Amino acid sequence: MPQRYSVCGRCSTTVATADVPAATLWNPSSIKTIYVREVSTFTLGVAWNSELIRTSTRGTPGTTVTPDIDNDRDRLLAPPSGALLDLCSYAVNPTVQGPAMARMTIVGVAGSGYSLSFNPPIAVPAGTGLAIANALAASCGVMDVTFVWEE
Repeated sequence: MPQRYSVCGRCSTTVATADVPAATLWNPSSIKTIYVREVSTFTLGVAWNSELIRTSTRGTPGTTVTPDIDNDRDRLLAPPSGALLDLCSYAVNPTVQGPAMARMTIVGVAGSGYSLSFNPPIAVPAGTGLAIANALAASCGVMDVTFVWEE
């Protein structure tokens, strides 16, 4: 049975450019594929058009969360892939690989968000990522994001 992991973080961006990631689950492994089961976001009241899109380079994130054994659902093993959650604002943006896989709109009511579940999961091959990005030229403000994946 594969191990299931989850990681979350908060980002704040004023980047008003389309296709710029706000949060990316990056797979730095040179050999291991990870499988994303869920992605969820929660904003603090800003209307935002977002998209789920692949990335082929990591870029230079403003903040990184490094999952460890505490991010394993059963607290048995740190992620063998070394998966990372990169958060905006990026000094150098990741390279996105469009077209987007999905688009979502948050209307701007305080406490708005969405959750996406994938069955079967989305494969994220070694040396690539899966991002929540700006779909249009607008800021996402403050956003919490969670990725759940298996290895």
